[in-house]
Amino acid sequence: MVAVFGRDLPAVAERQADARDGLPGKTRSASRTRSPSVPLGSANPFVSLAIAAVKAGLVGTVFMRLFGDNPLNRLAAAAGPIWIFVMFLLPFSDYATP
Repeated sequence: MVAVFGRDLPAVAERQADARDGLPGKTRSASRTRSPSVPLGSANPFVSLAIAAVKAGLVGTVFMRLFGDNPLNRLAAAAGPIWIFVMFLLPFSDYATP
């Protein structure tokens, strides 16, 4: 229980426990504690990136509701990776020209 101004607030403590034991906590512990302890050799970065991609997909679908009714949400979410692609493309195109 959490005591605030001398009162016990069990609802706050339950919400904090749910937040600690929820899906983000499980994926965080999977990517931070299990990945270095499993001897995968050169596949370890790829496993870590796969875990990060799953986490990003969960954030996009569950918390940002990208597959909902509003297509403007999908457009706003797609603008970031597209802009990063353009920013990487410009310097690399300069190196590609003679």
